[in-house]
Amino acid sequence: MIFRIASTGGPTPSPRANPVRDADGAIVKWFGTCTDIHDQKEAAEVLRRSRDELEALVVARTAALMVVRTAAPMVALMVAPMVALTVPPAAR
Repeated sequence: MIFRIASTGGPTPSPRANPVRDADGAIVKWFGTCTDIHDQKEAAEVLRRSRDELEALVVARTAALMVVRTAAPMVALMVAPMVALTVPPAAR
């Protein structure tokens, strides 16, 4: 069993409690711990932010590639006449 305790900016404790039972299954006592999981929670938040930033970069790059793909045929049509003009007649 895991319990969360509300924290006000300090360490985030994570208490756990497990019952110790006798042969008949009756609870005779409880065994528990309380672990500081603040660093774990901070790391998870940093990872979430990094994932969000990466996703935004992927979306932006995909949009830029779509613009390039759309514009490429038009650029080729504009460049071809210029190339024809700059190539010496003997090389054509």
